[in-house]
Amino acid sequence: INLHPNPLASSATVELTNYDLRFTNIEFALYDAFGRTLQRFEVQYSTFDIHRNGLPAGIYFYSLQSKEQVLGRGKLVIY
Repeated sequence: INLHPNPLASSATVELTNYDLRFTNIEFALYDAFGRTLQRFEVQYSTFDIHRNGLPAGIYFYSLQSKEQVLGRGKLVIY
């Protein structure tokens, strides 16, 4: 999973490699430091954008998961 730029000002691009989206429902979720879900959506393509959508500057966490397993996790910094 590649997410860039990180830190971001308004949006970032996520690139998934080695995942076959035709056979797996993958969900992206963005959380704040308290574990509250701020964004959640089903991934349709191997490259997609996430947007700040008015979130304040800070450190956030994301996860990508299918119904079977967590595919990746990471930190996202918004400035």
